[in-house]
Amino acid sequence: MRLPRRSWSVRYAFGMSPSPTTAAATHSFGLHALAIEAALAGAKAIRAVYHGVPAEPNRLAVADKGGVEDFVTAADLAAEEAIIATIRTARPADRIIAEESGVSSGSSDIRWYVDPLDGTANLIAGKSDYAVSIAAFRLDEPVAAVIYRPADLYWLATASGNRLQGNLSTGVNKPDSLSQATVSLSRPHEPARYREAMRLREALLPVVAEERRVGSAACALLKVATGQLDAYVSVDIPLWDTAAGHRLVELAGGCVRIVRLTSGRPVSIAATARLAGLLEAAIAGQTD
Repeated sequence: MRLPRRSWSVRYAFGMSPSPTTAAATHSFGLHALAIEAALAGAKAIRAVYHGVPAEPNRLAVADKGGVEDFVTAADLAAEEAIIATIRTARPADRIIAEESGVSSGSSDIRWYVDPLDGTANLIAGKSDYAVSIAAFRLDEPVAAVIYRPADLYWLATASGNRLQGNLSTGVNKPDSLSQATVSLSRPHEPARYREAMRLREALLPVVAEERRVGSAACALLKVATGQLDAYVSVDIPLWDTAAGHRLVELAGGCVRIVRLTSGRPVSIAATARLAGLLEAAIAGQTD
């Protein structure tokens, strides 16, 4: 990651100034601040369960969900509970779609996509690439997003006026060609999608400079938004994994494009417009 950029918003994010915990405060600070508030609550819950490296299997209560490297721990569940409670306290009518608990109904035009701990396998292995990822949509438009890494306290979030706030310098890289691009590809948990992703990886490896595994969609997209990766390519993974990161990449100067494999599965590409176009053409060439 690039060196942190200090600002007033960092003071807010680390609890040095008042946080929105009521509906009235939410109207004042907005959905952006509520997303940060919820992410901080989730990170606090993770740290209450997970105390360092290596992970403590008994305390984490690791369970295999049945997919490829698909785990859930007590930290995931505690974080999701804290995030949902924070959102519900401020906005009880909103709909919430969360990885572990599924869909919570709501009557407003706002829906939240919540991944309480993206990169669970990394946390279990004692690696730092795991994050809380939260995005709010009004109808079909993203309006707020945050990614927060509890291991190193790096974070990036939306702010009013289509701006970014956080303690990281932002800006997507602009390689001139695929042969200069460092790309990360998703490893979906579901076996059929995983196999398609691996076939796509085999097709792209010869044409890109490097493929770098991150093990967390949220962390990979954060790296794209901050110039640590040139692109992230994901095969049909849920919105709770990518919604926040896609919005952050867009506001950092990138774009998100969709191309479909022969099977019809969507592939999302987060990068600069030029690089996304080159990757789209390369992927489309594999589906002809």
